[in-house]
Amino acid sequence: MESIQRKLPALRIATALACAWAAAALTGCGQSPTTVPSVESRVALQDDPLPAAPALPLGLGCGWALQSDINTTNIAFPDNAAEYWVALLPVTPATRVRIDGRYPAVRYFSFNSYDPLLSALDVQTDYQLAPIRPGNNPLQNPSADPGARYIAYVAYGAPPAQRAPNTLYAGNIAINALQIPNGILVPVIYRTYVPATGYGFDGGVGLPQLTIETTDGTALASLPTCASPLLPTFGGLVPSPGLNDLLLGVNYPEALALPFPTAVYPPRTTRFYGLPNSLLAIIGNLIPLPQLQQIGAQLPLGEGGFLNNLDNAYVTTPFARAYGDLILLRAKAPNWRGAPGVPPGSEEMRYWSVCENEFVTQRYVACTADYQTTLDSDGYFTVAVSDPDVRPANATAAHGISWLPWGPFIDGLLIYRNMLPAASFAPAIQNIPQGTAPQQVMGDYFPQATYCRPAVFAGASGDAAAIFAACAADQAANPPG
Repeated sequence: MESIQRKLPALRIATALACAWAAAALTGCGQSPTTVPSVESRVALQDDPLPAAPALPLGLGCGWALQSDINTTNIAFPDNAAEYWVALLPVTPATRVRIDGRYPAVRYFSFNSYDPLLSALDVQTDYQLAPIRPGNNPLQNPSADPGARYIAYVAYGAPPAQRAPNTLYAGNIAINALQIPNGILVPVIYRTYVPATGYGFDGGVGLPQLTIETTDGTALASLPTCASPLLPTFGGLVPSPGLNDLLLGVNYPEALALPFPTAVYPPRTTRFYGLPNSLLAIIGNLIPLPQLQQIGAQLPLGEGGFLNNLDNAYVTTPFARAYGDLILLRAKAPNWRGAPGVPPGSEEMRYWSVCENEFVTQRYVACTADYQTTLDSDGYFTVAVSDPDVRPANATAAHGISWLPWGPFIDGLLIYRNMLPAASFAPAIQNIPQGTAPQQVMGDYFPQATYCRPAVFAGASGDAAAIFAACAADQAANPPG
């Protein structure tokens, strides 16, 4: 085994980076840590306490530098049933990052690593993380309670053919034929989805603790821990401005309903493969040649972007006010973990949702998660999007409709998310090969979209299926212009 002496130059660099990032100069790197007030009493502690870590006020120097926030960091098309924490971690050939955590009381959590262009490179998901004590991972063993400990690692380089257990890899950056290891400061995002009733997004166990160490386990620096990072709310000190709540009630002026290049008429739903493909598809909308309109879905130009999660796959439906001020999305709904009558582990997918977003700002305006979404008697969901002042009176759950506000934007982007489908669930978005029409794979689970005049929607009799059919017929019969 390589001696510590030979590793010293790399260790000094890693330690310096860790101390700088953690703002350890405020406490002195290597001084006795301060004990953080524990929030773990909300769940059963099944193992010894986590290792001590320094703590500074207001989230200063916290290993998790940034937390998602609906008002201030609502970017990269997030989901309002989730919370994200971001760290920039120094990873070198001689070092790794140790993650000490507890299984939270949430439906899902994971760690993703990213390249400098914010495309995901690797993922470690809750069910893959072996606990310190066998059998105590509640995502593997539904009879286990949250709160048990696990230890995970962020390692240098691409995942090997035989992965180390509980290890997230920093990955390689592809430059033409070259594969360059991703290093220096590696973006890592910790995500949780759908906390159990009565819990926050930390799932009752606080945030995982981060330690820089050698590859043989010698600790170099413990990054400070926190209940809430410095950014964007100074550790929770700055109250929320409530911006998104204000946006929900805005009615956009009809006189400014101009075309927008992300959208076409009738609306087109496509799978998201990566940022380059999406941009080429938009160019195809601007230059209406069939070849250009399809090129974004055909060419393998690199996957991911917008801080994507490797456990999710997405189809997107762009729309614009120039074509109508009300849109519907309809598909057969997969069942999900925790759904009534669905035992854990037998679900078709872990989670799904539909979110109304805006392309340029990358904000979400509102989302409807699986457990919040109305299903009709045939097991279909129908989501309607409009401004509040044109919402039809029958756009309600009583008619099988889940309504979302459009927001104060000239365009919109509906994102339908599929998370961790069962291997037996063939219609999942994840199973759509590049260059294949999504509906060929998804069948009834493929979301159909239509613009609709509010008067047609309001005048349709019956449930969501009848309303959607009336709107689709009107769209076909009355194209714009």
